[in-house]
Amino acid sequence: MSATLELRERLVEIARRDRGKTEDLGHNQAEWIEKFWPATSYPDGYANAEPYCAAACCYWVREWLELEEVQEAFGFSAEESEDFRPKSAAVFDWEDWAHSQGLLVMDRDAVLHTGDIMIFDCSHIGIVWTDKSQTLLTMEANTGPEGEREGDGAYLKLRSRSEARSFIRMLD
Repeated sequence: MSATLELRERLVEIARRDRGKTEDLGHNQAEWIEKFWPATSYPDGYANAEPYCAAACCYWVREWLELEEVQEAFGFSAEESEDFRPKSAAVFDWEDWAHSQGLLVMDRDAVLHTGDIMIFDCSHIGIVWTDKSQTLLTMEANTGPEGEREGDGAYLKLRSRSEARSFIRMLD
């Protein structure tokens, strides 16, 4: 078992706090969604009712990186964690961020770990919870019960690797 598995599971736990929540104030609008946008470089995203999958991931990663044990695993101070973390609400920007931080960006055939980030071909994003060979269990926001890219809430989803553009590993 990886020494960091427990830490990576904490990221999924943070994301799962939003599981099952749905938009109740209109398209891309709900009180629980509003908290995501200050974690991005686009704080007006909520007011503009923008898609929030990447904003949610920014928030979940920010919350995770605020944990002292996670900062220790990275060798970061609180300030360094803030400088390190992703802030873009644009999904494909996450790949550029990962490259700029020296993180591992993997193709769809990679052996995945809990806590890896899945970038979808359709400009969607989620966090990998488990890798079941060709099927992945992910935690996602702005998806729906049927797995749509622009949905109505936050769900655990079974996804095919064929939907992936890439995967990002933040912590080995």
